[in-house]
Amino acid sequence: MWQQSDNGSGIDWEHALAYVQTQNNANYLGHNDWRLPNTKELQSIVDYTRSPYATNSANVGPAINALFSCTAILNDGGKADYPYYWTSTSAIPKPNGTYASAWYVAFGQAEDG
Repeated sequence: MWQQSDNGSGIDWEHALAYVQTQNNANYLGHNDWRLPNTKELQSIVDYTRSPYATNSANVGPAINALFSCTAILNDGGKADYPYYWTSTSAIPKPNGTYASAWYVAFGQAEDG
């Protein structure tokens, strides 16, 4: 189960995993099967007709299927943008066999400024 909107704040991967666990523990909206989507699942909701740079003003916004919503942010360069979202697809293995991070999908400009 995925949410249609984000949590409204920027969080790192570990906190994203904890957020999902909290939703499950609380039986949020009557469900306890919340999870982060994998990379392919999250890429499946990218809408390439929509973007911050769309030439059609009706399509200016996050490059995400209109069924979902995306909180507007200011990027590191101070420009209006849309965030990236963590996936469950892990990356950067550590020597102890755990992972330091995961892949993400950007729905905005994917730049720092």
